[in-house]
Amino acid sequence: MAKQKWQYQSGRWYRFLLGQDPINDFPPHINFPGTYAVFIGNECFYIGQSVDILKRLKNHIRMARFTSTWKTPWGYYPRILIAVRRERFRYERLAVEKRLIEKFRPKYNVLLKNNNE
Repeated sequence: MAKQKWQYQSGRWYRFLLGQDPINDFPPHINFPGTYAVFIGNECFYIGQSVDILKRLKNHIRMARFTSTWKTPWGYYPRILIAVRRERFRYERLAVEKRLIEKFRPKYNVLLKNNNE
């Protein structure tokens, strides 16, 4: 039986849902450099960029366990949508991150929001 080879193309968005066990629900092979966005419901919570998206997102979830960032009074949000985009170069990741923060104005990207309001 041949192994399925995952290939994430540069510049294309890939979306996936995290379920009740967010640490173990990640799809395989997303340990590449790129930009990511975290959506809960219809609201964009956070946009970021990293050299290793898998490591960074797992770190976010581990940190969220000690705060109320991704929790409701009855536990974790049932569905967390993650969008990832592969970008090889840092300047591309920063440009995409800046554009998305200005567009979605996520709740937890306070320092990078455009202050025109």
